[in-house]
Amino acid sequence: MNRHQVLDVSCDACHSIHGRATYGPVGKALLKEREPDLCFTCHKDIRAKTNRQSHHPIREGKISCSQCHDTMGGFGPKMIRADTVNELCFKCHADKRGPFAWEHPPVSENCMYCHEVHGSNHNGLLVRKAPLLCQSCHNEGRHPATPYTSFNTFGGSATSSKNRMFARSCLNCHTNIHGSNHPALGETFVR
Repeated sequence: MNRHQVLDVSCDACHSIHGRATYGPVGKALLKEREPDLCFTCHKDIRAKTNRQSHHPIREGKISCSQCHDTMGGFGPKMIRADTVNELCFKCHADKRGPFAWEHPPVSENCMYCHEVHGSNHNGLLVRKAPLLCQSCHNEGRHPATPYTSFNTFGGSATSSKNRMFARSCLNCHTNIHGSNHPALGETFVR
């Protein structure tokens, strides 16, 4: 049983059983409404996320819910159309797959460590703003883990709170977050 069946969502909740559908080509099996509007009738939390500043282009109609989710039979987490989250993400974001000579381990483990898939108020669907996201893992020892502030970094008037710098970002120097094959950039990930 898939998640919809477990929650006792019947076929006619989404599909027009008899007659013509309000929306849908033959491949969409007579959906009552267009995706994502149909999905959002139940998944209101997801609709709210897609209204955030950074989001996958679901509302714009460039991708649909069913491109990532198998609503009829997915048994994996969130009924995704792949065995793992990363496998699903790499279908569109192949450049992030690797393998890289210098890997950033969270990338190969789970994209959702750093990204909120449906929508975020931070650039790039990030779960937290950089450098806070970076410093949530890189928190021991000296650089790259030192939480830089206006007292111990480049000159300037950076606003800081809890000894964290907001005005500058790790991304200023570490530009290939997902990994690199460039020999000169390898030291970025092995320290």
